[in-house]
Amino acid sequence: MAQDLVRTLSIGQFGKFTVNRRSELHALQADYIRWLDRPACSPSFIPEPVTDAMKQGDLTAPFFHAGGNPNNPLTPIRDALNSGAPFPNNQIPSNRIATQSQKLMQYFLEPNLLGPFTGSNNYSGQTIANTDDHQGFVRVDYNIDSTNRLFVRYGVENITGFAQPINTNKIFSQSQPRHPQNVVATYTRTISATKLNEFSLSYNRDIFGTVDAISG
Repeated sequence: MAQDLVRTLSIGQFGKFTVNRRSELHALQADYIRWLDRPACSPSFIPEPVTDAMKQGDLTAPFFHAGGNPNNPLTPIRDALNSGAPFPNNQIPSNRIATQSQKLMQYFLEPNLLGPFTGSNNYSGQTIANTDDHQGFVRVDYNIDSTNRLFVRYGVENITGFAQPINTNKIFSQSQPRHPQNVVATYTRTISATKLNEFSLSYNRDIFGTVDAISG
């Protein structure tokens, strides 16, 4: 005899919705799962932040001295528009800094670790890495008659992995959308008590992309 429709639903970071319909001849099952993963962020270090003086064209920090030693001579920054001559005292005039660079620099954070600029480990903060995963599955078991059976299952998933680096401005974030799909069908024919024929067909497809917010 056919069973009543059964629904189960649990809410939280893991949610599942199930529909079952069974009888002596067939079974239908549909599942929906959503998985949200927001792992705890841990401190990270990045070398990108530059000092305000560097943004203004002042490249005299110890990092720009030979061996990173402020007592050593400066490594000259050369002017490509002046036959490669060094900029005096490693100072780039403000009118030589491209407007695009000046606008971009406003998004770079100031170093928050003590000590002179060294080109590495100048800023400490937390990264963000979230995963939003939607999954759906449909399965059909159909008994055509006492010797012929058909099974079909389809699965689809939409998953977005979102990552935002230490820099708090979201234009530096990145998402990685995925859209895998799978379908399988199996036909089984019982020939005798010891023999059967089975034919199966399956197809898989996975679309994977990477989207940078800063570049579109």
